[in-house]
Amino acid sequence: MTKSGSKRHREKAIICNFGTGGHTEQMRRLLCHIETDGLTLIAQSPTKPGDKRYGEYSKIYKVRPDYANILAVLAIPFLVLANLIQTIKLFLQYDIRLLISTGSGVAIVPSIVAKLLGAEVVFFESWCRFSRPSISGLIMYRIADVFFVQNEEIKKFYDRALYMGQL
Repeated sequence: MTKSGSKRHREKAIICNFGTGGHTEQMRRLLCHIETDGLTLIAQSPTKPGDKRYGEYSKIYKVRPDYANILAVLAIPFLVLANLIQTIKLFLQYDIRLLISTGSGVAIVPSIVAKLLGAEVVFFESWCRFSRPSISGLIMYRIADVFFVQNEEIKKFYDRALYMGQL
Protein backbone atom coordinates (compact mmCIF):
# COMPACT_ATOMS: atom_id res chain seq x y z
CA MET A 1 0.00 0.00 0.00
CA THR A 2 1.50 3.30 -1.06
CA LYS A 3 0.58 6.73 0.13
CA SER A 4 -0.50 9.14 -2.59
CA GLY A 5 2.15 11.63 -1.49
CA SER A 6 4.96 9.11 -1.89
CA LYS A 7 4.59 8.70 -5.66
CA ARG A 8 7.66 9.92 -7.48
CA HIS A 9 7.02 13.00 -9.62
CA ARG A 10 8.63 12.83 -13.04
CA GLU A 11 9.30 15.86 -15.23
CA LYS A 12 7.21 16.10 -18.38
CA ALA A 13 9.44 15.76 -21.43
CA ILE A 14 9.41 15.45 -25.20
CA ILE A 15 12.04 13.42 -27.01
CA CYS A 16 13.32 15.23 -30.09
CA ASN A 17 15.07 12.59 -32.16
CA PHE A 18 17.08 13.58 -35.23
CA GLY A 19 20.12 12.86 -37.31
CA THR A 20 22.85 15.23 -38.43
CA GLY A 21 22.87 18.00 -41.02
CA GLY A 22 19.47 18.78 -42.51
CA HIS A 23 17.67 16.63 -39.93
CA THR A 24 19.05 18.88 -37.20
CA GLU A 25 18.03 22.04 -39.04
CA GLN A 26 14.52 20.68 -39.58
CA MET A 27 14.19 20.01 -35.83
CA ARG A 28 15.37 23.54 -35.02
CA ARG A 29 12.74 24.99 -37.35
CA LEU A 30 10.03 22.74 -35.95
CA LEU A 31 10.78 23.68 -32.35
CA CYS A 32 10.20 27.36 -33.18
CA HIS A 33 6.51 26.45 -33.57
CA ILE A 34 6.07 24.33 -30.43
CA GLU A 35 5.17 25.68 -26.99
CA THR A 36 7.69 24.07 -24.67
CA ASP A 37 7.12 25.94 -21.38
CA GLY A 38 7.11 23.47 -18.53
CA LEU A 39 8.63 20.72 -20.66
CA THR A 40 12.09 19.24 -20.83
CA LEU A 41 13.34 18.79 -24.38
CA ILE A 42 15.50 15.72 -24.74
CA ALA A 43 17.60 15.63 -27.89
CA GLN A 44 18.41 12.10 -28.99
CA SER A 45 20.90 12.74 -31.74
CA PRO A 46 24.43 12.06 -32.92
CA THR A 47 25.54 15.43 -31.53
CA LYS A 48 28.15 16.07 -28.90
CA PRO A 49 26.51 16.97 -25.56
CA GLY A 50 28.83 19.98 -25.09
CA ASP A 51 28.12 21.46 -28.52
CA LYS A 52 26.89 25.05 -27.96
CA ARG A 53 24.77 24.96 -31.14
CA TYR A 54 22.30 22.72 -29.33
CA GLY A 55 21.66 25.06 -26.40
CA GLU A 56 17.89 25.00 -26.96
CA TYR A 57 17.79 21.42 -25.71
CA SER A 58 17.98 21.03 -21.97
CA LYS A 59 19.22 17.45 -22.19
CA ILE A 60 21.18 15.76 -24.95
CA TYR A 61 21.73 12.02 -25.28
CA LYS A 62 23.90 10.67 -28.07
CA VAL A 63 22.51 7.86 -30.19
CA ARG A 64 25.54 7.00 -32.32
CA PRO A 65 29.21 7.88 -32.76
CA ASP A 66 30.20 11.17 -34.38
CA TYR A 67 32.01 9.67 -37.35
CA ALA A 68 31.01 6.68 -39.44
CA ASN A 69 33.86 4.31 -40.17
CA ILE A 70 34.30 0.57 -40.46
CA LEU A 71 34.44 0.13 -36.69
CA ALA A 72 31.18 2.06 -36.30
CA VAL A 73 29.54 -0.17 -38.90
CA LEU A 74 30.68 -3.30 -37.06
CA ALA A 75 29.39 -1.83 -33.82
CA ILE A 76 25.82 -1.30 -35.11
CA PRO A 77 24.27 -4.19 -33.11
CA PHE A 78 25.85 -2.84 -29.92
CA LEU A 79 24.76 0.72 -30.73
CA VAL A 80 21.18 -0.45 -31.29
CA LEU A 81 21.22 -2.21 -27.93
CA ALA A 82 22.69 0.86 -26.22
CA ASN A 83 20.06 3.07 -27.89
CA LEU A 84 17.32 0.71 -26.70
CA ILE A 85 18.59 0.79 -23.10
CA GLN A 86 19.07 4.57 -23.17
CA THR A 87 15.54 5.16 -24.44
CA ILE A 88 13.99 2.89 -21.81
CA LYS A 89 15.95 4.73 -19.10
CA LEU A 90 14.64 8.07 -20.39
CA PHE A 91 11.06 6.78 -20.21
CA LEU A 92 11.65 5.64 -16.63
CA GLN A 93 13.21 8.96 -15.63
CA TYR A 94 10.79 11.34 -17.40
CA ASP A 95 7.06 11.50 -18.12
CA ILE A 96 7.35 11.20 -21.92
CA ARG A 97 4.19 11.14 -23.95
CA LEU A 98 5.59 12.31 -27.29
CA LEU A 99 8.56 11.51 -29.49
CA ILE A 100 9.13 13.77 -32.50
CA SER A 101 11.63 12.82 -35.20
CA THR A 102 12.84 14.67 -38.26
CA GLY A 103 14.49 11.64 -39.58
CA SER A 104 17.23 9.23 -40.25
CA GLY A 105 17.61 5.71 -38.96
CA VAL A 106 18.33 6.89 -35.41
CA ALA A 107 14.54 7.31 -35.03
CA ILE A 108 13.54 3.67 -35.41
CA VAL A 109 14.55 2.07 -32.10
CA PRO A 110 13.42 4.97 -29.87
CA SER A 111 10.11 5.13 -31.76
CA ILE A 112 9.42 1.44 -31.23
CA VAL A 113 10.16 1.87 -27.51
CA ALA A 114 7.93 4.95 -27.38
CA LYS A 115 5.02 3.07 -28.98
CA LEU A 116 5.43 0.10 -26.64
CA LEU A 117 5.43 2.44 -23.65
CA GLY A 118 2.32 4.30 -24.77
CA ALA A 119 3.78 7.51 -26.21
CA GLU A 120 2.71 9.15 -29.46
CA VAL A 121 5.22 9.21 -32.31
CA VAL A 122 5.38 11.99 -34.90
CA PHE A 123 7.72 11.64 -37.87
CA PHE A 124 8.73 14.09 -40.60
CA GLU A 125 10.02 12.56 -43.84
CA SER A 126 13.11 14.48 -44.92
CA TRP A 127 12.63 17.63 -46.96
CA CYS A 128 15.18 16.36 -49.50
CA ARG A 129 12.86 13.54 -50.60
CA PHE A 130 11.02 14.25 -53.86
CA SER A 131 11.06 11.11 -56.02
CA ARG A 132 11.79 8.23 -53.63
CA PRO A 133 11.02 7.67 -49.95
CA SER A 134 13.83 7.13 -47.48
CA ILE A 135 14.34 3.71 -45.91
CA SER A 136 13.77 5.18 -42.46
CA GLY A 137 10.60 6.88 -43.78
CA LEU A 138 9.23 3.57 -45.08
CA ILE A 139 9.82 1.95 -41.69
CA MET A 140 8.60 4.92 -39.65
CA TYR A 141 5.41 5.16 -41.72
CA ARG A 142 4.35 1.89 -40.08
CA ILE A 143 5.31 3.05 -36.57
CA ALA A 144 4.34 6.74 -36.41
CA ASP A 145 0.95 7.94 -35.21
CA VAL A 146 1.32 11.05 -37.35
CA PHE A 147 3.49 11.08 -40.47
CA PHE A 148 4.32 14.31 -42.31
CA VAL A 149 5.80 14.79 -45.75
CA GLN A 150 7.39 18.07 -46.74
CA ASN A 151 7.10 17.67 -50.53
CA GLU A 152 3.84 16.85 -52.31
CA GLU A 153 5.62 14.60 -54.84
CA ILE A 154 6.50 12.06 -52.13
CA LYS A 155 2.97 11.79 -50.73
CA LYS A 156 2.10 9.17 -53.36
CA PHE A 157 4.20 6.67 -51.37
CA TYR A 158 2.38 7.36 -48.10
CA ASP A 159 -1.44 7.20 -48.29
CA ARG A 160 -2.16 8.53 -44.80
CA ALA A 161 0.70 11.07 -44.70
CA LEU A 162 -0.06 14.72 -44.09
CA TYR A 163 1.49 17.29 -46.38
CA MET A 164 2.72 20.37 -44.54
CA GLY A 165 5.28 22.02 -46.77
CA GLN A 166 8.89 22.45 -45.79
CA LEU A 167 9.86 23.36 -42.27
